[in-house]
Amino acid sequence: MLGDTDVATVMRVAHVGNMANDGFACVEALRAEGVDAELIVDECDFGMGQPQWETSKLEGDPYKLNPDKLPKAPPWVKTWRSDSRGFLYRVAELTHITRGYDLLHLHFPTMIYLLFASTPYLVYEAGFIRQMYGEFKDSNRVQLGKYAYRGARCITYTNTDTREMVAGVSPWKMRFVPFAINTKRYTPAEKSPNHVLELLHPARMVFDVKGNDKMLLAYVKYIQGGGRAHLTLVDWGYSEDVEEAHRIVEPVKDTVSWVPPMSKPNLIEAYQRSDAVLDQFTLGASGTTGFEAMACGTPLMMYFAPSAAEHFGESPPCVNAQSEGDIFNGFYALESDTLRRRLAVEGRRFAEAHLSYKAVAQRLISIYTEVS
Repeated sequence: MLGDTDVATVMRVAHVGNMANDGFACVEALRAEGVDAELIVDECDFGMGQPQWETSKLEGDPYKLNPDKLPKAPPWVKTWRSDSRGFLYRVAELTHITRGYDLLHLHFPTMIYLLFASTPYLVYEAGFIRQMYGEFKDSNRVQLGKYAYRGARCITYTNTDTREMVAGVSPWKMRFVPFAINTKRYTPAEKSPNHVLELLHPARMVFDVKGNDKMLLAYVKYIQGGGRAHLTLVDWGYSEDVEEAHRIVEPVKDTVSWVPPMSKPNLIEAYQRSDAVLDQFTLGASGTTGFEAMACGTPLMMYFAPSAAEHFGESPPCVNAQSEGDIFNGFYALESDTLRRRLAVEGRRFAEAHLSYKAVAQRLISIYTEVS
């Protein structure tokens, strides 16, 4: 144990993997607190896994971005290429590139390849745990992941609804660490008066996980009942749920816009323009979308289960809605300028208190010190 020694002066840390830029945010936060931290990212990951997606205004299909044509990443980002090569190549390549670090924090799927690494590691759990309890629980990939979780010095988990799932794999080595949000990049902006309620729903259409269908059905009823709003949806590509989403909104399609996926600088501007952001309505926990909206001072409607308040010590400020009826009533509630102003202020305060780089980095530094 390092005891009272400052971990920042004695330890080299690498976050390996960068799904949804979670690794980038953690490393940027740690470096701001003086930790010698670096990020190792697979250039073959799709756009949202590239650091430039977080910092640059990129255009085009995120699944087809050419890594050789992206803006230069910060010098503390190291890259490797998985390409279509096999499992053993990935094991050897990542084992080689991670030598020299004192501690690794492994994001999905890299823990599978570094299962037998000699360097101590933690697992960054941001949703893969659900596969251990789902239809693919018996697959080789999931079984390897389970071994990796059990071999970790600690599992840090971001989703408040997954505590019991993580405990089922490794009950004595788990710590809650929320998503890190750069509250200096995600900031409020003066909103222009809108003639209708401007609503933004950037999530993929995955009905059973995100509950988008409930939200869309409630929106159609709201508009048909006289509500005045405009809904912006993000087209992440074809799926059966996307096709069904188009069918659901067909009766009010003049009030709906579909836009391509937005890199984070563009998404921040969309948050800032919107009167409210709609996130997830089934799991009871937020990904980065809801928390980014809060940091931008944009009111949020989604479903937080009681476990969220248990983890944060307070309920995340939002219009809390789970059922189609709740969401329908939520649209009417969001018509209130007073409510929206209150949620904007409270959401920003919540983000700074719990999700800011400083708040998350301090949690991580404490954990790294504890496990070393």
